Amino acid sequence: VLMYALARGVFTQDCLTALAIGTLTAGASLMVGALLGFLFGIPRTLQGERPPDVLERSSGGSAPEYRVNTNLEQISDWLTKILVGVGLVQLGAIIDALGNLADYIDRSLGNPGGGAAFALGVVIYFAVGGFLIAYLWTRLNLTGAFARAETAAMRTYVDTRIETVRKNVDEPIGGVRPFVPWLDQRGLTVGDLRE
Repeated sequence: VLMYALARGVFTQDCLTALAIGTLTAGASLMVGALLGFLFGIPRTLQGERPPDVLERSSGGSAPEYRVNTNLEQISDWLTKILVGVGLVQLGAIIDALGNLADYIDRSLGNPGGGAAFALGVVIYFAVGGFLIAYLWTRLNLTGAFARAETAAMRTYVDTRIETVRKNVDEPIGGVRPFVPWLDQRGLTVGDLRE
């Protein structure tokens, strides 16, 4: 963009106009590509049947099961399918629209016919670059952030359940420790829960 602007004269009105329009075009293309890359890169969580946790299996009870809110994933999935479907069906119209955009940017540069190829190159280059950057960032960083958040939530849930069992084991109800038979059936002792 800078080289194209300087080719129109060093610090002239045409140079500054080309630099401003080229920079805005590059930034807008980068953001559109980044938005698409983010949408395509959002990780999916497994939503199938999960095995019950150890405490549920051992107690025979059922605890409320909470799942990760997947609204963002669902929206991303829908938009991705819509964009791919519409993109394939309307490929000819998209190519025409890119040509019209390049002509419009060329006219804005004050150089009809001379900058359409430059404008189209800027749009495609920065859109693809933004897509790749956002896609890779989303896949590499957001996936790990989701996994860390899920692990922390599960750890808190399990720790709370263990603490509840420990409390009930240590506090007799009516002189009887209600969880002692439960522990005996499983070959455990109160000391096993304290570890």
